[in-house]
Amino acid sequence: MLAVARQTRPGDRWIIFNAREEVPYAPFIGELRGTGSQFAFNVLRFGPRQIDWAPPPENVRPKSGQRVWLLAYRGSKLDFPEDQLAAYVAGLSRNLGPPTYHDDVFIYERKTKRGSQVESRLESLIVYRFAP
Repeated sequence: MLAVARQTRPGDRWIIFNAREEVPYAPFIGELRGTGSQFAFNVLRFGPRQIDWAPPPENVRPKSGQRVWLLAYRGSKLDFPEDQLAAYVAGLSRNLGPPTYHDDVFIYERKTKRGSQVESRLESLIVYRFAP
């Protein structure tokens, strides 16, 4: 997240895909418990002045010249709603144009052994930037 914060310019806006309350179009961050709380803390610690938690994508309108960043936290404990994120990005793209930047930043890998199989779950930050 620190790398994203370093690229964020004054006046930029962060949209957080993970919702602070239950909504039908984004995952509820409260289900992630500890790791979700750490992510929320880091958003407030490193983010710009304007941070919005899972606004309806059709309502996102940037100010003139403003870059909009979309951050989606993928925790290691729950399955991530890839389809919901794709729909959310498509909704933002209708108002903001296509993203000009996309990355999936690896944070942590958790491996658990189940019988003879090792299951690996990644914790990551998915980042999109929409620029005028």
